[in-house]
Amino acid sequence: MFRRILILATFLLVVLAISACGGSSGPTAPGDDEGERVLGVVLPKAGASLIAFTRAVPDPSNVYEVNRELFLMLPNGSNQMRLTYNKADDDYAAFSPKGFALVFTSNRQSLPWGSHEVYRMNSPWNIIRLTKDAEEFDSTAADWAPGIITCAQLNTWIMAPFDVVRVQAVEPWGTWEKTIITEQIASYDPCLSRDGRYLCFCARPSGPGYFGSMELYLMDLTAGTPPVQLTHWGIDPDKPVYTRNPAFDFTGILVAFDTTFWGEDREIGYINLASAAPVAIPIRVTENKAEDVQPCWDPKGNWIAFCSNRDGNYEIYKTYVGPGMMPMPVNPVRLTKTPEDESNPDWSPVYTK
Repeated sequence: MFRRILILATFLLVVLAISACGGSSGPTAPGDDEGERVLGVVLPKAGASLIAFTRAVPDPSNVYEVNRELFLMLPNGSNQMRLTYNKADDDYAAFSPKGFALVFTSNRQSLPWGSHEVYRMNSPWNIIRLTKDAEEFDSTAADWAPGIITCAQLNTWIMAPFDVVRVQAVEPWGTWEKTIITEQIASYDPCLSRDGRYLCFCARPSGPGYFGSMELYLMDLTAGTPPVQLTHWGIDPDKPVYTRNPAFDFTGILVAFDTTFWGEDREIGYINLASAAPVAIPIRVTENKAEDVQPCWDPKGNWIAFCSNRDGNYEIYKTYVGPGMMPMPVNPVRLTKTPEDESNPDWSPVYTK
């Protein structure tokens, strides 16, 4: 009897010890002093956010090649962590509406030169393929709002003197796909408002100037109405204006972009949709002879992160655009400092308890 009691007591102590350690060797829920755990990263405190971005990592098997891989970091540039390890190109990361998952594009199932598909990353160890058009379409510019993921898909089968690019909508678990009718031959860089109601993209206006400027368009997905052209900046055919990479702020009122509106070099600017009619007036954010591209907003709308080669190679920067902003130019804060190129940042919502 005493031996049975001793065995039972020992068993209970072992169970209690395992429970105290989390019960497994996998990730455990963070304690109150740890903050939130996101994609394998434990944030230092609740109320923080993350920036996802792409880095061109040298391929150890080929000194002439690089692999585009996904990384995370805190908004001050610290705690940089690699998410993907693959010979494919992983790019265009976009956070889920609550920020606990990512969508991205990759050619990992069609190497070495195949088209890119859209994937969902619930964790670095749980990645799901959402689209299955590798032979015909090449996917870029993924974005995610409640109940819908969008991307631009270049048709690689149509041999035309111009791109044929559609906007594709995907259910976040890949249960359906559909094409959004934008009424444009080529619709680039689609982005969604945070509630999923509005789609902003860029395209060349139809007509004799088709091969000229790239303008911004806005579409109400809820109403199902045709898109409205937001910008008319490239009226002079001899001076085309190229505006790309739109990004909504978290309110859905401000749209950032990169553009040649102010000169030959691409600069970051934004427009206020509440005052966009009849002509959208751009507000300039950066002023530099380098290329400033691919903006995204922080959750509070006070900062814009972007990519620039102003210090040599392409790195991630952020610049303040909130209350009390000083007149131009504003000196951006450099977040990455590596010999590799970084690009395509996306800023998560705030993680709260």
